[in-house]
Amino acid sequence: MSRFIQSFLITALITIAFTGCSQGGTDTASEPIDAPTAQDTPPAATEETTKPAPEPVAGPIKAPGAAEDTVDEMKTVEELVAESEARPILSNVSFENWIDGLPVVWRGNYTGEGMNPEDHITPVTVAHDGDRAMRLRAAGKRIGVWQPVSVGGKAWNNTVVAEAYVKNPVPPGLIFRYTYEVAGEPVNVDGAIVEEGEEWSRMRLSFVMPQEGNPGSSKLSFVIRDFVEAAAIIDSVSVWVEE
Repeated sequence: MSRFIQSFLITALITIAFTGCSQGGTDTASEPIDAPTAQDTPPAATEETTKPAPEPVAGPIKAPGAAEDTVDEMKTVEELVAESEARPILSNVSFENWIDGLPVVWRGNYTGEGMNPEDHITPVTVAHDGDRAMRLRAAGKRIGVWQPVSVGGKAWNNTVVAEAYVKNPVPPGLIFRYTYEVAGEPVNVDGAIVEEGEEWSRMRLSFVMPQEGNPGSSKLSFVIRDFVEAAAIIDSVSVWVEE
């Protein structure tokens, strides 16, 4: 009997010890997990972080030191006239000075795809005055030059006169023209041969500048029409106002 009790007690003690070890392992595994801290939590998505970066916008490329863009206001007739009075009436009137294939101050006016103005606007040494003159060659295409004219406010209600000398023979398609504006619309005055010399002919035009005209918009031009195959040699251009 006593052996039976001893065996029962030993078995009970072993069972209790084994159960205690199992509970200890379970307690360790079931310990609660600490909540994540602010440092461990990634920042919440916002509109700024989720929106893609904008594409760069292309703009004008400016040279270093270039001035900022400004908006030019529409100038009045009085302002244009005042500016013109500060300049000479005409420049390079005998076509002595040339740069980049054009007479200085004069501007090219031509038509024709792939056309090279240097082949149609050239200096020549056959001159009426000075050492050079200008040769315009049409070659079936419209070709010409023009220059702003600075007659100023004294032109109002007075006669404006322009003259030029053209080497003979004068081509029939040559236009000698003065242009100004009235209420923003161009008005053209064409010249004609008034004197034929042995080598040179004198072309002349004249008109009265109306009070409503804009002398500040004036320009003088020489053009050979595109329907002729001809050339003209021009020299000694002048403009003045008869007050």
